[in-house]
Amino acid sequence: YWDSAFLRSTLGVIQRRKSDLLRGGLAVSAYAWTHGRSLDWGAGGPERWPSARPYLTPAGSQDQRGFRIYDWYRTISQAVLGYELPIFLLEAGSPAHECVEANTADLIARLLYREDVPNPQDEEAMLEAIPDCVFGAAMRLPGQPGEAAFDAVANRLNRATQSAAAKGLPVSPKGSHPIRQYVLLPSFEWGVSEWHLDAVKPFVRKHRPVVGFSVDEALLASSVLVIGNENEIPEQDLDVLRQAGCKVERIDERGTSLASLLAER
Repeated sequence: YWDSAFLRSTLGVIQRRKSDLLRGGLAVSAYAWTHGRSLDWGAGGPERWPSARPYLTPAGSQDQRGFRIYDWYRTISQAVLGYELPIFLLEAGSPAHECVEANTADLIARLLYREDVPNPQDEEAMLEAIPDCVFGAAMRLPGQPGEAAFDAVANRLNRATQSAAAKGLPVSPKGSHPIRQYVLLPSFEWGVSEWHLDAVKPFVRKHRPVVGFSVDEALLASSVLVIGNENEIPEQDLDVLRQAGCKVERIDERGTSLASLLAER
């Protein structure tokens, strides 16, 4: 069954049933195989290639059967749901059920870190950037850890990470934030503060953020509102969030001041 048609139909059913999946942060995955084509095959999705249809790709047109499959999926989710779903790529850059080549893996890693990457098929052009809705990718590497083929690709990926860090980019890809907003509350050895929970209730009712006590969870959010002072949530934890590309705001207030600040948002 043509995957883009299946995705559109499935999202339509979920939308009509008003499934809790949508409120719970639905994301999709896609096998980003190249099928032996260039990394820019199908870029722009159906808006750029309107003549492509299920089971019919006219001569001179392109379809979703390539690394840029996410451009087609994001267009479908926007059309059906009204917004782009987060997308995770599987076996990114593999020809299809095969291992990714080292050069291709390197290019994809650099794209994920939002670098400007030259197009290997056209020295005067650049590969199109990956949109922020793509929050990560997995690759099928050759061999086993410790083997030469595996290590060759792994080393290329590590160098891409180091290059991004040296340029001041987040060490996790920009846009890898499937959660829109997270409220980070302090926790204590004796348990959770009822006072903090009560204070944020009006804000939660209004904005419906994810609420929790974990910095690791907060890393998944594009915006993090921190409730508590430095003794309760250390500044170094906030630096970790900022390094990951999160927008971080701390509110260090007590009593009616905190309630008033949150009520105004």
